[in-house]
Amino acid sequence: MKALRCCFAGIAVMLLSVVCIMMLKGMVAFAYETAGAEIPVYCLRCTADGSREYRLLLEPADDRSPQPEEKDILTGEDSMVRFNINLDEPGTYHYRLSQIPGAEEDTVYDETVYRVTVYAEDDGGKLIYAVTAVTDGDSAKADRIQFENEVKQPVTVTTTAVSTGSTLTTVTTVSGDTQTAAAADAQDMAEEAAGQQGETMTAAAAEQEQVTSVPVDSAKTGDTTDAGELAAIAAAASAAALITRKRRNNRI
Repeated sequence: MKALRCCFAGIAVMLLSVVCIMMLKGMVAFAYETAGAEIPVYCLRCTADGSREYRLLLEPADDRSPQPEEKDILTGEDSMVRFNINLDEPGTYHYRLSQIPGAEEDTVYDETVYRVTVYAEDDGGKLIYAVTAVTDGDSAKADRIQFENEVKQPVTVTTTAVSTGSTLTTVTTVSGDTQTAAAADAQDMAEEAAGQQGETMTAAAAEQEQVTSVPVDSAKTGDTTDAGELAAIAAAASAAALITRKRRNNRI
């Protein structure tokens, strides 16, 4: 009886070994050659000299998705770069692709986030793949993954004096990207300065107008009596003196 049990135990071990060997052979038979998937990203030109840089970041959206060979890539304007991912089995893999903002204060960095999906399928024992991308908050597939930064133009403040009759007026023009805080401050300062200068010039013009309105033949400095009134008073005084003289002659 004991010998029979040993015989059954030996047979069970043999069967288990055979099953394990078959499983291993099956696994080897269905092992896929690693396929390299590429995710292309386009960086558009944002300056005339092409001197700005883009730093791109690709992150797996779950633990199943393989890590890319390079997680972040630094590249220049007007360029196309590729993130590479090694796939060794069929499946659907998800990623998030975005731009890491730089430190340039005059640059508005593209904040678009793409949800990238990589589909890997069996094609006759080989892996083939396809890549799709949509932007966050959108369901339509993007034609391509691209980023475009914007560089703000410097602000220029120009003040021009315009003469209108006896009044001198200043015209202030602010050019450039007036949406920036610096431009808004420059605009406020320019308007305030123009207002103050306009008030000063207007007061000076009013003072000049007041001075020139005083008659040039005024009898006294600072006298603002009308010249016609002075002439009438002088004529009346002369007539009175003449009448008085005639009365004295008649008495004699």
